[in-house]
Amino acid sequence: MVIVVRTVGACLIVCSLFAPSLRAGDGGTWRKIATEEQMLRDPRQILTPGLFDQRRVVKVAFPSDGRPVDLPLPHEGNGADGKPRPPLRGALRQRTIWIDLDGNGKPGGKEVSGVSKVGETNLFSYPASYADGTTGNYAFKLQATKTPGEFNILRHCARIARIDKKQHTVVLIDDNGNGLYNDLGCDAILIDQQPVTFLGRQIYLNDKLYELLVHAGGTMIELRPMAQYQAGSVDLFKAFEYPQKAQNLRIHTVIVQGKECAFSFNPQQRVRPLPVGAYDMVFALFERSTERIYALSGEQTSFQVAANQETTVKWGGPIKMRFTIGSDGRNITVQPPSFVGSAGEKYMPTDWQKIPCRATLSAIRRNPGRHMPEFRDVRSTLKFDFDKSGQLKPLDFEYRQNDVIIIGVTYKSGIMGTVHEEKRLNFVKAR
Repeated sequence: MVIVVRTVGACLIVCSLFAPSLRAGDGGTWRKIATEEQMLRDPRQILTPGLFDQRRVVKVAFPSDGRPVDLPLPHEGNGADGKPRPPLRGALRQRTIWIDLDGNGKPGGKEVSGVSKVGETNLFSYPASYADGTTGNYAFKLQATKTPGEFNILRHCARIARIDKKQHTVVLIDDNGNGLYNDLGCDAILIDQQPVTFLGRQIYLNDKLYELLVHAGGTMIELRPMAQYQAGSVDLFKAFEYPQKAQNLRIHTVIVQGKECAFSFNPQQRVRPLPVGAYDMVFALFERSTERIYALSGEQTSFQVAANQETTVKWGGPIKMRFTIGSDGRNITVQPPSFVGSAGEKYMPTDWQKIPCRATLSAIRRNPGRHMPEFRDVRSTLKFDFDKSGQLKPLDFEYRQNDVIIIGVTYKSGIMGTVHEEKRLNFVKAR
């Protein structure tokens, strides 16, 4: 029996409504498994949601006067002198960042980095300490946002757990950049060959469901089998419509999230068992050639999983564009466009510099004769510019005549296809 999903809600994350028979704690004792530190060659070596949806990423704001500020990174517990460790501090001075990694108040060689043209620092690394007494090396970069003096914390390390004589591998990633590895629904996890997903309290190893606990510093995980639960199967690609079919299109991951769990899919792993309850499709990552687009949840991306039944989710193409226009009588302002799929999911291009987005202004004219149709007198085509963080800025057309205006916006994507939308405006010039 196939159930085509209905809308449960429009929120970003829908709480999971597990059946009463889903009960934790009866599957055996907890197993503790130590993890190993893994440095990443590059922060983007493993593509995770936090690299794209940067609303989730922790930020630090440096004052313009160069005063040091506390960084939101773990520096807890007592030091060798028995006294509480002070907060980790840093300062921005003339496009150079100093982070007092050793706490002596003096800039050292590995504590100072310039900010590159693309807004990133060199690598910083320090022994992070946690409230439970554990320590572990934490490596990161800082990445400038469009707000002056503000930077994202960009993780440069991971933790790896090898389970059952290396039959299974679990990789933990501090995806929100706060130095902790146990933030449910924010940090990322890779399990064996499954696509990346958000950290949750349950994971599948093969087809068996386990409870998972991750210690704050990521140095230890705990596992035990989940007892007495019901599940249904979910096929995320049976009702999916490719926006544009292309041989080299890759879908890295599609993540669905419940109350305290998250599971991932891709075209190679399109069907999975999920515990019964409510979920929302919260993230997807597409790549074709050098173009990347990620998708976030929308108005109809939530769904319910029933026991012993298959659930399909209708999403994908065709992709539609939305934008707004306004006028002050001298200029016509076009706001940056947004893109939505058939379930209302939001598609977000990651690099407007590679594929420009253009707007065209046309005035409406009528041919001589009573029954002759109107035609468009194309006046101008402009390309949207972008800010320092790579996001599109509003675009202005200058205009000085009383006319009916059509503004058309076009984006030619190798992933979404060519997306076009038009708006009409009765333009009245200012006196």
